[in-house]
Amino acid sequence: MAKINYGVFSNPRGSIANVTFSSWKTINYAKKKIEKNTSNSELQVIQRTKFALTLSVLKPITELLRVGWKLYAKKRTAFNAAMSHALKYAISGTGSEMVIDHSKIKVASGPLTGAENGVVTIEDSNIVFYWYDNSGINSAKPTDKSLIAVMNTDNGEAITLTAGAERATGTQTLALPANWSGDCAATYLAFISDDGKEVSDSVYLGQINID
Repeated sequence: MAKINYGVFSNPRGSIANVTFSSWKTINYAKKKIEKNTSNSELQVIQRTKFALTLSVLKPITELLRVGWKLYAKKRTAFNAAMSHALKYAISGTGSEMVIDHSKIKVASGPLTGAENGVVTIEDSNIVFYWYDNSGINSAKPTDKSLIAVMNTDNGEAITLTAGAERATGTQTLALPANWSGDCAATYLAFISDDGKEVSDSVYLGQINID
């Protein structure tokens, strides 16, 4: 802003080009207009689209992510740590073709020994997880609890367990909602120590069709 004391602008009013003239208590001023930049760069649009897509996929499993990623909740929340990983590794495609690659999502992350030979089956109206009891290998203990996520990729709903069956049990059964019939679901398995201090990386067990 500039103060004008003399010349042809001794008593200015209004605007010329991008300059606005005004007066206050007999003092004349000239002020340059600052126009807001409302345009969106292509990069900004891409980043917002990626964020919205990732948020919509992970939000239904928020409670599990708070447990599964808690070891990384130092300067950010566990959920934000999971979001950051998914944004970096799980997005593919561009524009209207942008999608989440569920095989790249990690619902848990940590140094605890993870699941071995995990498989998922549909039995009656249940989804059943099986895994090999690898207790005693590295940091795996028989009392480690299973962390499980079943994410319906059609309707956006999810089933999670943050303290399921023990590692030594080798299996966990979950009832499927009736409205999931005919849908597809992405499945994940991890472990958390009995005292809750250690977490393993999750293992993606694949997509399963729900009949």
